[in-house]
Amino acid sequence: MKVRKFVNDPAVLKEAGLHFVQSSNDRKTVYRATVVSLALGGISKKELSACCGESIGTINNWIKTADEKGFDALTPTSPPGRNSRLTEEQLSMLYKAVSSSAEDYGFRVWDGKSVSVYIEQQFNVSLGVRQCQNILKHKLNPSLIRPDLSVKGEG
Repeated sequence: MKVRKFVNDPAVLKEAGLHFVQSSNDRKTVYRATVVSLALGGISKKELSACCGESIGTINNWIKTADEKGFDALTPTSPPGRNSRLTEEQLSMLYKAVSSSAEDYGFRVWDGKSVSVYIEQQFNVSLGVRQCQNILKHKLNPSLIRPDLSVKGEG
């Protein structure tokens, strides 16, 4: 078994990790720093791997990064995935539209299909219905309460 030779004193590094976790707001960075701190506290990487679902290699890389570059270096550089096809300004305009009545824009309700048509008309960007459903759910977060579109009969 290889024993890591630290650049910095592990006790000082552990203290820096604790301070970093308490002062950081980024969930992913705090998670990584916590795993590193647990490893520095004596929990084996094998146990951490089993509990956290991270490979031992990943945990070793996080420890090495924290030791050599500091805990700030554990922050991911950019979010995973493809860049958005809508700009922040377009998303803001879409949010304003979705926040108002769909009927103002010629739709019965704001759903994936109507948002897709709206985006095509307003921004000349073609997005699928499913993509628009994801935008509604994850980026715009409108109320999930749907209007009652049923017609009530008399009697």
